[in-house]
Amino acid sequence: MDKDYITITKTDGTMEKMEVVATFRLEESGKKCIIYKSLNQDKYYAASYDDEVDYSNLDTNFTDEEKEQLNKVFNVIKNGGEVDA
Repeated sequence: MDKDYITITKTDGTMEKMEVVATFRLEESGKKCIIYKSLNQDKYYAASYDDEVDYSNLDTNFTDEEKEQLNKVFNVIKNGGEVDA
């Protein structure tokens, strides 16, 4: 299976290539989300996105309930399972 990548512009203006781990929609809020991973470190990130502009405008602001849902999805993915969020 081919891996997908995105390039993130950090707050300091530098850019970093990241591996896309999963994309899905949160059931309750309907937000489209992406989980991506740093290639330089074993660090994971999550964000929501607008599919009309692809991944160029990621939003990392989530409610506590959305964070709980993201953690559940991440834990299933991390353990090699699949999930329908």
